[in-house]
Amino acid sequence: MSNGWVLPDEVLRGAPAYTPRPGELADLELLLTGAYAPLTGFMTRADLVSVSRRGRLADGTPWQVAVTLQVPSALAQGFDPRDPARRALVLTDGEGAPVAGLDVSDVWPVREGVAGVGGQVRRLGDGGHGPFQRLRRSPEEVRALLPPGRVLGVIADRPLHRPQLAQIAHAARTLAAHLLVMIPVGEGGVGGLTPEALVRTVFAARDRMPPATLVAVPLSHRREEIDDALLRARVSAAYGVTHLLSTGEMLSGAGLRVLVPRELAYDNRDGSGGGGRTSRRATAASR
Repeated sequence: MSNGWVLPDEVLRGAPAYTPRPGELADLELLLTGAYAPLTGFMTRADLVSVSRRGRLADGTPWQVAVTLQVPSALAQGFDPRDPARRALVLTDGEGAPVAGLDVSDVWPVREGVAGVGGQVRRLGDGGHGPFQRLRRSPEEVRALLPPGRVLGVIADRPLHRPQLAQIAHAARTLAAHLLVMIPVGEGGVGGLTPEALVRTVFAARDRMPPATLVAVPLSHRREEIDDALLRARVSAAYGVTHLLSTGEMLSGAGLRVLVPRELAYDNRDGSGGGGRTSRRATAASR
């Protein structure tokens, strides 16, 4: 995807505005902060085809998960990627505040009434989107706060109770790693818990954690579990994580699961543990 930004401000001022769905807004924020690097915007058709066939963007950059934006067909009909005056779209948050400008480089039909649009994005305004702004640090800001050495990442997408906290502390000691707790605030919640309530529950457990850095990350769930795992490994690595600990079923009752997010690929290795339990360890596959 191109790194050049060509849309002048006067074109953006006259551009149509659109509010993406919550999951797309979460992707947008991760694009803008650099957490999805090397992606600089929503994928084009050529990117999507290349990703599905060979796990790479159209330019050959390794990437395995679709990051797309869909808009009403009536809106898409007004775009012409060949005309600089007709390829700008202002993306707004749920309250209508501008978040980013999109330089539309590709438009295509998805289904009746819906079109896909792809192109580079650039932040507009002060970037104050969503709750808990003081916790929404960029990957670059978070990496600057972390001590040298290993960093154990935990994506706390549910409340952390004593068994999980004990395993997190054990993993941090075993790895001799600093703890980075990433709280997903992208959309919805788990088990009816709002992102705001989730943040409060994680902070309430902070005194039972090892020394930790806490950050709110606009992650949202993908339909496919493998896509979720790949993107979370990618985002975690962007934030400086060297070892990622699952907080899902693996952590709550079936042994420790650690991902080492070096690349967008991982290898499941299952073995039998004692007492009828299964110990699964997933490590990133270096290729």
